[in-house]
Order: sequence, then C-alpha cells, then structure tokens
Amino acid sequence: MIKTDGYFVRCVRGGQYPAQSFTDNDNGTVTDNNTGLVWQQAEPGYKTWQAALDYCNGLGLGDRTVCRLPNIKELESLVDNTIYNPAIDVTFFPNAYASFYWSATTYAEYPFSAWGVDFYGGFVLDGDNKDYVGFVRCVCRPATILTGLAINGPSTVTENSSASYSATASWSDGHQAR
Repeated sequence: MIKTDGYFVRCVRGGQYPAQSFTDNDNGTVTDNNTGLVWQQAEPGYKTWQAALDYCNGLGLGDRTVCRLPNIKELESLVDNTIYNPAIDVTFFPNAYASFYWSATTYAEYPFSAWGVDFYGGFVLDGDNKDYVGFVRCVCRPATILTGLAINGPSTVTENSSASYSATASWSDGHQAR
C-alpha cells in the first residue's frame, strides 16, 4: 500500500458493543434486552428468501402476533463476536446453525439477491441469490389492541421490513388520528 493511493474509509464512533443480554420468555420467543427486539427461538429450517418472508409474515408466537423477516441490522445484532461456530448465544438459541441466515434487506445493486448473516463466524454477507436456501429467524412484536375506536378503510395492514407502522383511526364525531 502506498499512502498516496485512494482507499475507502469507514468511520466508527463509540466504544465497545454492549454485552448481550437476553430473556427467555418461555413462549417460543427470546427478548434482546439491548435492542428490545423479540426473536423466534426455534429453527424452521432452510427456505428460499421468498419462502422465508412468507413464513415469518404468517408466524405468531406467544403473545406476538406480528412477525417478519428481520432487516440486516436487526439480524446482525444477534451476532456474538466473542464466539464462533455458531456466533450466537446457544443458551437462548439452542438449535442455531453455524450457517447463512436470510435478512429482509434486498441487495440494491443486485435486486435478485438479499443480505444475510453467516453465523459460523458472524459475518454479514452481501447478497446471496434469493432462489438459494438459507436459515430463518423471525423477529416479532406484540399486536396493538385499540378499544373504543372504529377503524375506517381497509381491514388489513401490511407491514414492511423498515419497521415503521401507521394507521388511521376515526371517532364517531369525524375526528381522525394518525
């Protein structure tokens, strides 16, 4: 390397990653106490990317009725950099594989591919073909229950991998809240 050559730079701010802290919810889910994310504890096996999306979107665990395939940052948060083969806490995820897991994040340059994490060493992988198979771990959240409100409009809500949600509720006097 020559100091006058141009190279890409990635800046990092902050200290060490916080120590991982999980809680087994005794209902098939594990809560990551650092992120607040609630994870599927079991392993559904190998699936293509689309099958992984469909599986997670149809999954309900314990009191968690809305599940989805995690985005790449969420999935990466499960990596334990102090261990490998697998690089995930097997106390809380006892059947975890030291293998590739899908994220919901599509690889922008190649839309037929998606990002994932290889839990053998905990590495993020940029774009495996969506027709290949990989392991799946869904992230879930509790259903929100609204009482005393009439919901006007479509009866279904679609959730996407960006984890932002919106709804419109109307009171009988015509007032709307978003």
